[in-house]
Amino acid sequence: MRRDRHSASQRVELETRRSRFLVRGGWSKADIWLSTLPGGTRVVVKDFANKTLVGRVWGWIQIRREEKLLRILDDSCDVPTLIARLGSLALVIEYFEGKPLYCCAFGERKPEYLSQLDRILLEMKRRGVIHNDMRGKRNIHLVEGEDRIVVLDWAGGLYLRPGSALYRWAFDRLRIADRSAIVKWKQMLWPEALSAADQIFLRRFQKLRPLWPFNRKGLGRPRRTLGANHLQRMK
Repeated sequence: MRRDRHSASQRVELETRRSRFLVRGGWSKADIWLSTLPGGTRVVVKDFANKTLVGRVWGWIQIRREEKLLRILDDSCDVPTLIARLGSLALVIEYFEGKPLYCCAFGERKPEYLSQLDRILLEMKRRGVIHNDMRGKRNIHLVEGEDRIVVLDWAGGLYLRPGSALYRWAFDRLRIADRSAIVKWKQMLWPEALSAADQIFLRRFQKLRPLWPFNRKGLGRPRRTLGANHLQRMK
């Protein structure tokens, strides 16, 4: 498959090779299933085709947005590779074996993982990209055998062209959720790594969080560090 839009027949081919569903989303969430390309490469299909009319319209918006951001981040090792777009309601994306970061034992690698997160945030700023949901525990994965962090689910992201007036005025304001996410990961995985600036930012963000339009129920609860026993139970 070339990384391009593909026909209904190619969609049928992928459905024929489908091995299992990974997620069956609600009306506003994609169905995510695992399939195989003719050459044997395993891929993930993010699909809104079987939703209601409202769900398909919402899915069309999300698919377009995620496709755009994955193309902008195309040469980055921090996101899955976009392989193809199937019509207007599905994407074919690289599949890799891995686990959510919070499920993994960290040990001496904590500084390395947190350094990767800091680097990812800087690279996103350089390219004008905002994720908006890096706080989501299942959106930050470790690739199995590589100890490489990959950020998933870019459907809620934003893009501001670097150097534009809008970028200069709004980017740092709009990426507050991504900045808070990195501090959140530090607080959860290695609280001793929080700097004085991190702690000040965290206190300010806690006050502003109720006003944030993407706030979720339960995010205001106190965080606790994940101990080894708790991590083992979640594996």
